[in-house]
Amino acid sequence: MRNHVRKRLREEGKAKRRRGAKDRKQPVFAIYKRDDEQDYLELIDDLRPDTLEPIIEEIVEEESEIFSDTWTGYNRLAGLGYLHSRVSHGKEEYTYQEK
Repeated sequence: MRNHVRKRLREEGKAKRRRGAKDRKQPVFAIYKRDDEQDYLELIDDLRPDTLEPIIEEIVEEESEIFSDTWTGYNRLAGLGYLHSRVSHGKEEYTYQEK
């Protein structure tokens, strides 16, 4: 099921190529809940915090631990009541390791 959803999202999110048009890929926002191994995927219009935070608040319980990359759009998560840890893909970090 997971692969089917991802394939469908890839197909729907493909940029249409037109002469002179910029390639703008469709953003996909994903949440993976480790405790019950559920995926949540949504095609979104933009990556602004005002777009993402309502989705996070609806799906993720307050005081849950959220792991994200270093994108600044996640800066307000701690203020919303989440424990927030980051990985830096630029430093080749892809999983969180306690320091």
